Amino acid sequence: AADLSVDLSTVSRQVATLESTGLVRRTVDPTDRRASLIEATEIGVTVFTENREKWLGALEGLFADWTTPERKEFVRLFARLNQAMQTQAVGTNVPAGAGMETV
Repeated sequence: AADLSVDLSTVSRQVATLESTGLVRRTVDPTDRRASLIEATEIGVTVFTENREKWLGALEGLFADWTTPERKEFVRLFARLNQAMQTQAVGTNVPAGAGMETV
């Protein structure tokens, strides 16, 4: 949870939902019984793969008329935004991107 700059309870709820729908399975970490290991089930991998293909197709359509330099600039700026959000969130209890809704 800390690596994602989100509260542990948020992660627990999301994992519980994925587990209840059969997309992931949770097992006890044998090296630390307080922790859980989460892995995708076969159906979880299938759903991920299908949705990934849909998203990639949608993105291809969105960027279809962008030039190569425009795409490279977008990637550069998006990486810069992600880095700034991560830097802001490190060492705080504020989730990455908090307050961005006004931008």
